[in-house]
Amino acid sequence: FGMTVLEGMYYRLPVIVPPVGGVAELAEDGVNGFLTDSRDIVKLAGQIRLLATQPARYGKMSRASYSKALLFTGPLFQQQIAACLNSTVEESTIPILPKPYKSISI
Repeated sequence: FGMTVLEGMYYRLPVIVPPVGGVAELAEDGVNGFLTDSRDIVKLAGQIRLLATQPARYGKMSRASYSKALLFTGPLFQQQIAACLNSTVEESTIPILPKPYKSISI
C-alpha cells in the first residue's frame, strides 16, 4: 500500500506512479495522476511537463487526488476496515473467535 502516495494525494498533488501494487490502485490514469513505468523517462518527462504547463488540468487532477485520498482517512476508512474484518469473521469456517462474538465497532 502506498502511504506516501496517499499523503501526497491528501495534499492535493497529482501522482505519477508505476502500474503495480497498491499504488496503482490509488492512481486513476489521467484522472488524479498517471500510471507510468518509471523506466520510461520520455513518458515520465512528458507527464511532468504536462502538469507543469497546464494549470487547469493540474487543478482538476489535484482536486481528484484529494477526493480519492479522503476515502482513506478518518471515520470512513475506519468503518470500511471494521466492515471488512466483520465480514471476514462472519464468513470464516475456521473458529477464530468463540461464538457469539461481538462485531468490531469504531
